[in-house]
Order: sequence, then C-alpha cells, then structure tokens
Amino acid sequence: LADIAFCAGLNRLTYHNFAHNPPKAGLPGWVYHAGEHINVNTTWWPVSQPFHYYLGRCSYLLQQGLPVADACYYYGDDAPNLVAPPRVDPALGKVDPNFCKHCGFGGRGAAAPLTGRNPAPTDALGAGYDYDVVNTDVILNRMEVKDGRIVLPDGMSYGVLVLPERQDMPLAVLQQLDKLIRAGATVLGPKPIRTNTLTGYPQCDQQVKALADTLWGECDGKTIHEHRHGLGRIVWDRNRVRQVLADVGIGADCTFSSKTGTDDLDYVHRRAEQADIYFISNSDNDWVDLKCVFRVSGKRPELWMPETGAVARYPVYE
Repeated sequence: LADIAFCAGLNRLTYHNFAHNPPKAGLPGWVYHAGEHINVNTTWWPVSQPFHYYLGRCSYLLQQGLPVADACYYYGDDAPNLVAPPRVDPALGKVDPNFCKHCGFGGRGAAAPLTGRNPAPTDALGAGYDYDVVNTDVILNRMEVKDGRIVLPDGMSYGVLVLPERQDMPLAVLQQLDKLIRAGATVLGPKPIRTNTLTGYPQCDQQVKALADTLWGECDGKTIHEHRHGLGRIVWDRNRVRQVLADVGIGADCTFSSKTGTDDLDYVHRRAEQADIYFISNSDNDWVDLKCVFRVSGKRPELWMPETGAVARYPVYE
C-alpha cells in the first residue's frame, strides 16, 4: 500500500495512528479501534526497524527535486469535486478512471449514492505518462507559457493542458486560456457554451460563447479537430492527449515490458538538480523479469535499494 501511495505522489507518511501506551496500560495495551495498529506493544515491533527505514529512505528520495508530469488536467468547477486516485488497493489494479472507488463519487448502486463522473478522467493518457490535476486558482494565478510549455512558479512544467468534458467554464478561466494559447500552449478539450455562474447573466454566457468561438474557430470535433490560435493550438478531442504529446516529441517517460505482464507495475519520477529518480513498484507477490525504458539520456543508471540503503551501478544498459 505504501508503494502504491508513493507512485501516486505521496512522499511523507504519517501513521494513523500510533497509540500512546504508558506502563499503566499493561499488555497488550491501548489501541484505537480504526486505522493501522502500530505501537510498541505489537508483536512485530521489535523487528520493525527495516520497515520504517525502508519508508524513510523512499520518502527522502521522493522529496528531492520536483515530480515529472507531462499532462495537466483541469477538473472544472463542479461540486462535489473530487479526483480519483490512479490506484487505491493492490487487489483493484488500475481503477476505472471515470469513477472514484475510494469515496463512491460517480459510483453506481446503493453503496455509492453520489452520482456524477470523475471530473478529470485520465484513461486516455495511458501507461508511461504521469499527470497532475489543478483547479481554477492554479490556472488563473500560477500558469504561464515558456517555450511552448505550461510552467508554474515552482518549476513544474507540462506539455499539454486537458479540459474536463463539460459544457460550462468560468469566464475568467476561458480568458486565461486565451492568453496561454496565444503564448504557445497546447490545450485539449471540448468547446464550452456557457459559464457556470449567474453573475452578470445573461451577458456572461454570451461572453463565454463569443470567446470560445474565437479560440476553437471552425473546430467542431467531428470534421475539424484542431485550431491554431496565436502561437498555440487547441484540440477538441481530449482523448487524443497521448497522440498530441507524441506529435510534439514528448515520448513516454517510463515504460515496462515483461513476458508475465505489467499490470502490477507502477512508477513515479522526480527530477533533482543532478539526477533523475525513478521509483519502480511491483505490487504483485511474484518476482518479475523486467525491461525498463526511461526518458533520460547522458546519464549513468544506478540501482538504489530502499530496503538496505545499498547503491549499485547498473552494469548493462543503453
């Protein structure tokens, strides 16, 4: 579970919970009824140091530099607005990206009373690429374009921005998209036809429609799929994200090949000042003979073993 969480971006663990057990608590002591039972009275506590060191080493390395993500998904302004994790349990494998299995958002049946789809489904991106999900505030106040890439003040950058499958969009967001695309950004998603607020109604809807007509041009998603605007372009079909990344020379960041399959393999990539750090996870119970391809050149690969702290140069690579 920790490995899966690391691959989803977690890089600092907090135990929920570690029960306080003074001597008067006796044995087996006091425990909270929920969460993980981690405390000095568990039978495995005397031999648990390697486990904690493993988590510590992983966390330390995954706090270096910045994560590498090629796509940035805008999740719109619905309510409730939730982002489904890529995986939530080893038994589930890769989850359905259209629905959140953790909280039931978008689920079906009595066990999941909330309805609605995951606002930022990422299934079209496919394996080998990572992504981030952002809200309105990030688009309005933190995004700009440099050399065709969307960049944030902390150094994060993305090849494409993907819009939600919705017909409404805040006017301010659309106006910011106009600036970003004219500066060279690539944006994927359907054309909005109205805003999501009654402020200034009905003029607000008219403004959204007029600006959207300018941005999308003759693009209709059926016969015309793209429209250039300034230095950038807009692509109607958000499901073409993988193809669009490849078109601009952004190949997969990390790929696996194995005779036994790769369903239980996952990764996360951090770029530090002098190193690219890939955390590779195999959540199956069996060993796997694996060929990995990383989007790195001019560097020598090393194997860093989080269970021991050992570092070894990889003898054969190209």
